[in-house]
This record gives sequence, structure tokens and C-alpha cells, in this order.
Amino acid sequence: MLNLSGITPHKKVVMPKSVLPTLPEDFELTDLGEPKEGAVRQYRGPHGVHVHEFAGYWEMHVDFGDPRTIEGLITHLTYDVPEIPAATVVGLISGYFSYRESGDLRKALTVGALFALGTYLIVRELKTLLEPS
Repeated sequence: MLNLSGITPHKKVVMPKSVLPTLPEDFELTDLGEPKEGAVRQYRGPHGVHVHEFAGYWEMHVDFGDPRTIEGLITHLTYDVPEIPAATVVGLISGYFSYRESGDLRKALTVGALFALGTYLIVRELKTLLEPS
């Protein structure tokens, strides 16, 4: 049994495969999550546990929400990856106003995409700075 009780959300835990050769059966292979360089696969387990598999170790953390359910997805977008909804809203609003002003759809899509990307990067950086290490 993998015991991550007492682990603060988002605090990374590294477990060598010599100590834990395989994950427990209740972990599922997933594409939900930000890919990490060098990771071979990702898994999601009970209680918000998110695992990246590397050649010789597991890197895991606990998320506030599990995106495999609607309720968990909302919690995940709000607390774990706020850069995604923030970027989406800013991109849509800036694209809308650009289109309303210019009537040029290509320009509006470009403006929306650039504002969305900028917002994503800024919020992600702020989140990194504000999270306890």
C-alpha cells in the first residue's frame, strides 16, 4: 500500500523503483497532466495522487482535485492548474474585443492566442513563486 498521508498538495515525492518496483493496482495510466521531460508515463491514483514514471524512479504529488470526475475537474482547474481557465478567459475576452474593434477574425484569433499564452505563462510563474517548496 502506498501511503502518502500527511503530504502537502503539490509537494513532490521521489520514490526509487528499487523501493517501489510497481504502483499499486488502483493507479490508472492517464494522459491527464502536464508532461514532464524524461517521464515515460503518467498515472492517477486514489485521493488525488498524480505520478510521473521515470526510468529509475516515480515522482509523485497530491493534487487538490482529480480531473477524472466533473467535481474533481472543477477543483483541479481552480486550485491545481488555474493558469488554464485564466488563460482561456483572457484569450476569449481579448479576442472578442479585438474582433469587435477590427472585424478581422484572423487578427482577433491572433490577439486572443497571444493574450492567452501570456496569461498562462504569467499565472504559472506566479503559482510557482507562491507555492511552498
